[in-house]
Amino acid sequence: MFRTAGGNLSVTGNSEIEVEELIQQHRQEPQDKDLLIKRLKRGSQVFEDNVTQLENDYEKEVLELKKKFELENRKIILERETESLSISGEVQKQIQPKLIQDNSNLTI
Repeated sequence: MFRTAGGNLSVTGNSEIEVEELIQQHRQEPQDKDLLIKRLKRGSQVFEDNVTQLENDYEKEVLELKKKFELENRKIILERETESLSISGEVQKQIQPKLIQDNSNLTI
C-alpha cells in the first residue's frame, strides 16, 4: 500500500509500471474533483439564471394579465354606462314631447 497526498492507494500483484500509473491517476483525482466542483458551480449558476429568468417571465405574465383584466373591466363599465345613457336618452325622448304638450296648456 502506498500513501499519497490524496489518501491511501492499495496495489497488489501489479508491475512497477502499473503501480506508477495508478499513483499518477490517484494524484490526478483532486484535479478531477476540482473540475467537478467547477462544473457543479457552473451548473448551479446556470440553474440560478434559469430560475431568475422564469421569475421574470412570470412577473411579466402577471402584469400582462393584470392589464388585460383592467381593460376588460373598463370595457364592461363603459358598456354599462353606455346602456344607462342609452336608456336615459330613450326615456328623455319619451318624456320630452309630453312636457311640451303639458306646457302648451299653460298660459303666460
